[in-house]
Amino acid sequence: GMNYQQTAAAIRDHVKSAVGVPMTVTFARTRTLAKLFADASKPFGALAVTDPDHERELLARLPVTEIAGIARRRAARPAPTPGGPPCPPL
Repeated sequence: GMNYQQTAAAIRDHVKSAVGVPMTVTFARTRTLAKLFADASKPFGALAVTDPDHERELLARLPVTEIAGIARRRAARPAPTPGGPPCPPL
């Protein structure tokens, strides 16, 4: 059988030939990681991240602002002042 990397490439290639739409296919430990790595692999990538060292290597290359969810909003906020309130006063 095929490994995850080969499967990702086969799915990507099949969809391109059958439907004519380019796509990126990514396998990773979690859905969030798969989406994160897919964004870094676009526009026509195929990536399988099954090794923890490979995962760490890829994560080390990406800024925290690339993490889906709150990362962009959190990065836009100034860091809390030491000893100060953790949120704006009401």
